[in-house]
Amino acid sequence: MAIKFPSDEWIKELSRQLNASKTYERSAKDWEGDFIFIVEPDDAYPETAYLFLALYHGKSPDAAMLTSRDER
Repeated sequence: MAIKFPSDEWIKELSRQLNASKTYERSAKDWEGDFIFIVEPDDAYPETAYLFLALYHGKSPDAAMLTSRDER
């Protein structure tokens, strides 16, 4: 199944896959941090996109497509 990138659905699917991964859970058990991925416009996507991914001790408790980099 293809998921449009960038999209809220895409970043949520990444979060779901991280949460399902025992390997990720073990390797990141002592790490925490949040990311905002900035996708710059091009011919395929005309607007800047902001994708938020929260990571906390081997899990991803939150993920969303944001309207701006300052939203979170």
